[in-house]
Amino acid sequence: MTREPMRDLEAARARLTIEWSDSRTSALMVRGRSRLRRRRRALGLALAVTAIALFAALGGRLAAGPGGVAIDRPHTRPQPQRMQPPLPMPASRQAPAGTPRAPAVTGFSVVAESRDADVRVRRSGRDAGAPASVDLVAGAARFEAVTASPRRLELRAGSVAITVQAWVFSASRAGDAIELAAVRGPVQVWVEGEEIVLVEGARRRFAPRQAPPARPRPRPSPAELASVDRLLTEVDAARAAGDPERAVMLLERVATEYARAPEAGLAAFTRGRILLEELGRPRLAASAFARAAELDSRGRLAEDALAHEVEAWHRAGDAAQARDRARAYLQRYPDGYRTERVRQLAGLP
Repeated sequence: MTREPMRDLEAARARLTIEWSDSRTSALMVRGRSRLRRRRRALGLALAVTAIALFAALGGRLAAGPGGVAIDRPHTRPQPQRMQPPLPMPASRQAPAGTPRAPAVTGFSVVAESRDADVRVRRSGRDAGAPASVDLVAGAARFEAVTASPRRLELRAGSVAITVQAWVFSASRAGDAIELAAVRGPVQVWVEGEEIVLVEGARRRFAPRQAPPARPRPRPSPAELASVDRLLTEVDAARAAGDPERAVMLLERVATEYARAPEAGLAAFTRGRILLEELGRPRLAASAFARAAELDSRGRLAEDALAHEVEAWHRAGDAAQARDRARAYLQRYPDGYRTERVRQLAGLP
C-alpha cells in the first residue's frame, strides 16, 4: 500500500514538468514591463490627484480672511486709477495773471486782486475766540467767508484799524486809508467803537482821523505858577501824613483851576492813581485818567493815562467801557508798550 502512492506521485511530477524555452522567457519579460508601466502610471495619477487636493486646501486657507471667512478676490489685475485734474476756478474769482498768491487766513478765502497786493497775517485766527488780523500793506485783495457763518476779520493799514464781518468784500490800500467795498451781502464795520453797515455794492473810505489843530496853550501867569507850586507842596504834605482824601482834593484844583499850567496833566494822572490804588474808587479814577490824557494829549503821558483808564473801567466791572477805551488805545497806539496788558484787561484777542 505504501509503494502505490509513491508511484502515483512520481508519475504526476513527470506530467507537471514544463518545458522552458527562450520565446517563453521573452514573453514573460514583455508582460512584466507592461505591468510595471501600468503601476507607474497609476502611481503618478494618484500623486497628481493628491497634489491638486493639497493645493486646493492650502489655497483656500490663504484666501481666508480673519476668522476663516473666505475673501473674494478678483481674478484680473487691478488697473491703476488716474488722478482727475481739479475743477478750474470760475473766471470771476480768478486773479489776473501774475498776481501774487494771498496768505491763508482762518475762516476766509483771500484772493489778491492787484499785482502789487501785499497782505500779511498778524494773527491767523485759528482760535475760535480770536478773530484773524491782517495788514493790508499794499494793493487790493478780496476776502470771502468760507465758514457756515461769517467771521470777524481785523484789517489794518498803517494807523487805520477796522473790524469787518461779511460774506464777501474787497479792500484796497490807498495811502494810509482803506477802501472797502461790499461785494455780497451787507458788511458790518467797527471802527473806534462805532458800528457802520454797508449794503451790497456800497463803498466807503476809512482814513486816519485828523486831529484838530492844537491851539496854543496860553502861558500861565507867574501868580498862577506860584499857586500851583503851593498846592503841589500841600499835596506832598497830605500824602506824607496819610491823608489821601485831601491830596485828591488839592490835585483836582490843580487840574481844573490851573489847566494851563504844565503840571495840570500830571496832577490829574496822580489823582487817578490815588483814587484807584489807595481809595478804591475806580470810576472816579477813570474820569481822572481821561482828564489827564486830555490835558496832555500831545505828550508822553497820554498813552499811559489811556491804558490806566482801561484798567480803571475793568476794576469797576464795566466791561463795555473797558473794551471801548481799549479799542481807542489800540487804534491810537497799535505798537504801544501796554498793548498786551490792555488787550488782557478788556478781554480782546
